[in-house]
Amino acid sequence: VSTPGFILRNLMGGTWLNYAVGGVEMGTTAKFTGIYLKAAREGNGDAIVGLGKLIDGMREAKQTHTPIGVFGIKKASLDELETMLEVFEGGIFSGGQVITEVERGVAGRFVSEWTPGKWTRRALPVSGQPIDVVWNPASAEFAPFRAIRTMNEQAEIVMRGSLAFDILQKGGTLTDALSEVYRLHFNYADLTQFERRVARRLVPFWKWQRSIIPVLFESVGQKPTAWSRLYQTKAEMELQSKREG
Repeated sequence: VSTPGFILRNLMGGTWLNYAVGGVEMGTTAKFTGIYLKAAREGNGDAIVGLGKLIDGMREAKQTHTPIGVFGIKKASLDELETMLEVFEGGIFSGGQVITEVERGVAGRFVSEWTPGKWTRRALPVSGQPIDVVWNPASAEFAPFRAIRTMNEQAEIVMRGSLAFDILQKGGTLTDALSEVYRLHFNYADLTQFERRVARRLVPFWKWQRSIIPVLFESVGQKPTAWSRLYQTKAEMELQSKREG
């Protein structure tokens, strides 16, 4: 979990759950990601501020669409930006694995970062808690580990947010969206005292394992096409690979 591979596996698994079980098209995930990245740039890291600026700018210019993505080829509508803002303001990202599973005792400490001419202080991008730079490998706040967690926070925003965005765009309510996000991506803060004190300390990824198994068994019966598509993709990939063993 302290390597970039963890982020990639998390994204692949979460995106496949959204597509296969949640009915989210891959194009929707790509659009959500494009809007999110543009909003984060506009808001200097704060997507809510960035979305507000983009929406106000489109209304003032009487624009119906704005370019998104690396090359600005894809476009997002004003309605889609407003839906995004509803997602970000609606508490969809609470209960995420990174934010609630990792225990941090750093509420009153800051990270100092050198920029040309001065030292500046900043906070964690999602939780907002200030942090110190720690170079002790035995610490959960060891800088490289924290960098991976920070990137995984962005991955969780994409997975949870694109599912909620899709539900709202299809006419669902914010309550519907939150319920489905917790069903497929789980609320890691929802633990019994036994789970919190014993189970998750004995069994790695306890909450994820306990929550994912019912979802997968249910999807085998309700979404058999998703599973056959998975094996079809595997077979297609193996056609392009050298035979081993």
